[in-house]
Amino acid sequence: MIETLKTLRKKYGVRILIVILSMLFLCTFISRKEGFHMDEILAFQLANAEYNPWIVPTQPVGRLAKFMTEHIDGEKPGETASNIMFIVKDTLTNRGSSILANYKADVYEAPVWISRDMFQAYVQCDSGDDYNLLSVYFNVKDDNHPPLHFMMLHLMTSLFKGEISVWHGCIINMVAMAGTLWLLGLIGDIVFKKKSSTLALMIFYGFSMGIVATTIWIRMYALLTLWTVWGLYLHLRKYSCVEQDSFVRMNGKKGKAKWIGSVGLVIVTVVSFWTQYFGLFFILPLALVTVILLAKDKRMQELWAYIRTMVTAAVIGVCVYPFAIGDVLFSDRGTEALSQWQNGVAEYIGRLAAFGNILAENVAGGVVAFLLAVLVPAVCICVKFFKVKKASGSIPAKTAWWQLVMCGVPTLVYFLLASKMSPYFVDRYIMAIFPVTALVVVWIWDRASDLFAKEKQYAGICIAMAVLFVVWQGMDMSGNHAYLYTGYDEQLAVAEAYAEYPMVCLYPGYSFYENVMEMEQYQQTMLVKSEELASMDESRTEVTAEGYVALIKYPGEESGQTQLEQVMQVFGGWEAQLLYEGGAFGDVIYLITP
Repeated sequence: MIETLKTLRKKYGVRILIVILSMLFLCTFISRKEGFHMDEILAFQLANAEYNPWIVPTQPVGRLAKFMTEHIDGEKPGETASNIMFIVKDTLTNRGSSILANYKADVYEAPVWISRDMFQAYVQCDSGDDYNLLSVYFNVKDDNHPPLHFMMLHLMTSLFKGEISVWHGCIINMVAMAGTLWLLGLIGDIVFKKKSSTLALMIFYGFSMGIVATTIWIRMYALLTLWTVWGLYLHLRKYSCVEQDSFVRMNGKKGKAKWIGSVGLVIVTVVSFWTQYFGLFFILPLALVTVILLAKDKRMQELWAYIRTMVTAAVIGVCVYPFAIGDVLFSDRGTEALSQWQNGVAEYIGRLAAFGNILAENVAGGVVAFLLAVLVPAVCICVKFFKVKKASGSIPAKTAWWQLVMCGVPTLVYFLLASKMSPYFVDRYIMAIFPVTALVVVWIWDRASDLFAKEKQYAGICIAMAVLFVVWQGMDMSGNHAYLYTGYDEQLAVAEAYAEYPMVCLYPGYSFYENVMEMEQYQQTMLVKSEELASMDESRTEVTAEGYVALIKYPGEESGQTQLEQVMQVFGGWEAQLLYEGGAFGDVIYLITP
């Protein structure tokens, strides 16, 4: 055992150190994250609101949640099972007149007050709804995303009941990023000529703006990044190791080795599909490239085995989560993404430029830095090739171009498709290709340094370049990031100080999700839009004699005075005291007193 540990330390000690330092680097950002984007809060709700996927001001308790409470849940498991059997029998027997078919939720004409306990139930776990993955499955089927990340988030919050924290989501992301870094090291063993290039890749991505954004953004994209890099590693290993016969030597019997490789591909492909549908943008072109390469090499037995493996993965993925078909083809978000193909070339060029800028900033620190990182060594390689070919009449050395094709083509296709179909110009839609893009960049460095700096004293040239770009990004980032939502702690402190008051939140769209953490503090909250104020009656506008707090989302000029007056006309009050303004979301908060 001791000898094994010594061997691992000698072989992987530096890589382990890089991963540890990267995780500590990421912790410095996580510890400063104060607020949540509305999508991050929605992730907690889809994970933890028992059979109640949305916060609806006119329907606080969803149809399925109410039905489960009244007709399914029993005090003991046996009673619950009996209730389920009764409902199934009733539905099969009575069909359209069954209890389930005719059951209706409580839906109100205007928004109603929602208590702090209900907001806590929306996003937190307690002993009554912990480890309920079936609830997560049913919640997510009404969303446009597959369930795996939400299930993992639910399990994490089930461990830490009665609260939600940035660490609950970010720990999942950190584990995914640690795995991604380690897999990049294993990929480096396959594609790089110098060991130092592998370390350079881990440094280049492990301390980049891209890994920071992927870690502190509490959604499914860190997991998708892990599966993307893992899938690429399995394809590279399977193609290259069979060619070199090292896969067989490493795993013993040839049949067993092939079986292990196929199972790994099935698992990674399926979990990628269950995490985010954008994963198909990478895995499908990667599969096509693999098929072409195997066919080109006339490795037909392996080709048919590979095709069977990927078809098996597709069948398993769809059978376990059949709602994916509707999500992709018929949901609002799915049809919105598909409709992007109707737009013109000029619009697409603008999209490519926007996402190209996002990619460059997160990988190398900016467009200029990215172009320098890629074009300078690439031009050097071309010049060297032509010089040697002109002098000797042949290419200077055998270059495994299949590596660049297998890594670069799926990355390019993912970028082109994500740029075309993403609903917003934000980094999360291309986070999965940040590390693979870094891999392609360092591959170019590795080949350039191999041609121009073969002496031992230049062995660390790729590491030096990686450190240079990391320092460049660090200077540009200045230790801050948009996903930290700095300033929200002060706003949350206001809610804690005035927790005995009710709150009226005037909001557009679904922006109130940004403030759910505050709504867990106030006595009760009324979520209302400007156009709904006229429909409010006295039964809904009664507040405490001491007054109430008014939170105005996205106020206009003069701190939302017009919106404030509208709220006071409906809910009453003679004096408005400004409690807070600005912060992470630009909100304005007033204390309204009689």
